[in-house]
Amino acid sequence: MAREGRYMESNLGPYDQLIRIVIGMGAGWQYFLTPNHHWWLVPFSLGFLLSGLIGICPIYALVGGSTNGARSDADRAEPRPLP
Repeated sequence: MAREGRYMESNLGPYDQLIRIVIGMGAGWQYFLTPNHHWWLVPFSLGFLLSGLIGICPIYALVGGSTNGARSDADRAEPRPLP
């Protein structure tokens, strides 16, 4: 059940964010350095830069993953007793 009034929580750890920012910047520079200007580098670099800067990965959110060390709602739930 969604919590009302809360925004999506960060699911990227600090190292994951740093790596995504570096990859995004590198792909962006590569776009300007290549003579053919490969169009796919622009959305690739923007995706990595945005996810690194805001700290949220939509793919991690879909599968319930996280690299920030915070426990998910499923981890906080009480374990069910064995029958």
